[in-house]
Amino acid sequence: MTAIKERFAEVVRNAELKSIAAIKFSSEVKNRSEFERADIVVDLRDRTRWTIESGRDSTNAEVDFELKITSRGEDRDTFLFSAGITYEVKYDFPTPLPEDKVTSEALKLFMGNNPRYNAWPFLREYLNYATAYASLPPLTLPLLKPFAYEEKKQNRIERSLNTSV
Repeated sequence: MTAIKERFAEVVRNAELKSIAAIKFSSEVKNRSEFERADIVVDLRDRTRWTIESGRDSTNAEVDFELKITSRGEDRDTFLFSAGITYEVKYDFPTPLPEDKVTSEALKLFMGNNPRYNAWPFLREYLNYATAYASLPPLTLPLLKPFAYEEKKQNRIERSLNTSV
């Protein structure tokens, strides 16, 4: 096993998820009648920012998710729905991590990915709730799978509508 993989495994073993909290959220609905069309396009983007607390025994991350739903038209796309939410994700490290370059790289890898994966179920629930609360067909995001997400994120995520609203 390479040094970075060993350190990454150490970071994962030592990390304890302390909390996940929504700290900012919003949604907007327009052109509700367009949701009945079959050519709905869902575009989901995310960004993660994080900090290491002094003593290297905890980290805080903010994960922003932005969702935009449009209907594809012949001439142009029509805006239908948008939602944004920011989660604060906190981790504790009961055993402080060593301060070396390999550990720093492993921690960057951990913090660049894990907060997104830990917040994903909460995002799924929020979007399902937000669309239902707006009397729109429910939106259910797929299970987040490592590597497959990055590939899908580059393209637009297509979905079929559940018309049982």
